[in-house]
Amino acid sequence: HELEFLQIFSNDHLVIEANAFFGLSALTELYLPQNSIEIVRADTFRGLENLIALSLFGNYIKVLEANAFKGLIKLVLLEMPHLQILTLERHAFVGLVSLQRLFLTDCSTLEMIEPDAFQGLSALVELDLARSGISTIRSKMFADLGSLNSLKLLGSPIEAVEGDDSFQGLSSLTELDMSKSKMKTLRNGTFAGLSGLLRLSLAESPIRLVEPDAFRGLSALAELYLHSTEIETLQSEQFRGLDNLTKLWLKESKIRAIETSAFRTGLSKLSELDLSILFWLDSTLTSERFVGL
Repeated sequence: HELEFLQIFSNDHLVIEANAFFGLSALTELYLPQNSIEIVRADTFRGLENLIALSLFGNYIKVLEANAFKGLIKLVLLEMPHLQILTLERHAFVGLVSLQRLFLTDCSTLEMIEPDAFQGLSALVELDLARSGISTIRSKMFADLGSLNSLKLLGSPIEAVEGDDSFQGLSSLTELDMSKSKMKTLRNGTFAGLSGLLRLSLAESPIRLVEPDAFRGLSALAELYLHSTEIETLQSEQFRGLDNLTKLWLKESKIRAIETSAFRTGLSKLSELDLSILFWLDSTLTSERFVGL
């Protein structure tokens, strides 16, 4: 009962039955990469109460049975990229009370996250959903993740944020990456509830319109990345409310015009502004364009 590290690597169509690891109570790290595992059964990891890290990298899991992770009370890290499921069902991670980092990257078929899918993950600080199939951030999707610091959604085909409660509950979030999305408009109140957010990336997205109060409530934001978008005009008081912003990237965008009061309100602490490679911009610069900086 002294085995602490176990790796089973590159075995085609490996089938793991319930209780397969029962008796390995000293195990702290379990790596099961690239085994073509398709089903994670209930009680698969029963008896691994001291497990800290679990990696299922490179498998193509199609079924996550209820209670698949039951008993992993000390698990801190869970890697499950390339899931082949359409829906992350409610209570999918029940029992993972110590989990801090969850990686669900490159799950391109994952289109729906049910309410309460993340229920019980009160210790989670990092959630990576990069390159998922999620197209809409739905109401209270992340409401159970009050300790989350970092949320990555980059490369997902997000077209809309459903309402001003979509990020409700993320009171500890400091980093949000929604770059390479499919969003065309940033609606008023899109980021409501993210009062502690420090870094926001919306880069490399087809954003054309930013409504006047799109950034309302982001009073702590220090870095905003809006480069390589399709924004054509920086409107009057576009960045109102961003009183602590220090870095703003707008380079390589399709900006044609900067209204005279675009930077007038909210950017008193800005120390870095990148307007490079704006091929469409009217080349006449006047001091009026930078009033407020």
